[in-house]
Amino acid sequence: MRDAYNDDCIKVNTDGDYGPYLVVDPSQVAEVRAVLDNAMIRYTLDSHAISLNGRPAITVLNLGNGVDVDEVQRVLDAAD
Repeated sequence: MRDAYNDDCIKVNTDGDYGPYLVVDPSQVAEVRAVLDNAMIRYTLDSHAISLNGRPAITVLNLGNGVDVDEVQRVLDAAD
C-alpha cells in the first residue's frame, strides 16, 4: 500500500514507546482500516495526533505491543 505523502510504501513504525504504529494521511484512513480489518489486525485510531488549523494533518493507528510487525507489513505490502 502506497503512502499518499511521498508515494513510498506505508511502513510499520517501531520507534515509539507505546508499541508499533502506522502514520497515515487522513485521506487513506478508510482504505488502511479496511485492509487491517480484513486481516483481523487490531488497532486503535488517533485521528488528531497532529492537527493543523483544527483539522487532522496525520492519523496514527496504534497497533499495540503484541502485534506481529512483520505480518502487518506483509499485509500492507500485499495491498499495494
